[in-house]
Amino acid sequence: MELAGHALREGVVAGQTLDNGLHLLVYPTEAEILVALGYKADSVRREILFWVLRRRAGNVARFGKWMPALMADGAFYVVRRVRSVEQSDGLPLLSEHDMNDAEELIS
Repeated sequence: MELAGHALREGVVAGQTLDNGLHLLVYPTEAEILVALGYKADSVRREILFWVLRRRAGNVARFGKWMPALMADGAFYVVRRVRSVEQSDGLPLLSEHDMNDAEELIS
């Protein structure tokens, strides 16, 4: 929430490397927020692309909202669109369960 609040207030893409080495990005647009979890270019293992697509296809009900994205610089993320919310309401953009799904999908 803190990262999303910063991104919304400043109108910038905000990113943070998590303790497990994954990188979290929050990208605000006018209508929604894109939340991305993945690997910076220097941390991507090529085989992860195959495994993410395979896991996602194997359980679309669980992982289908997370879209794989390979960036021009070689970074790889799973991305989810979330409706923009007022930061003052205290509600998380995504539940812990949603983030756990993303982490499992990308790991």
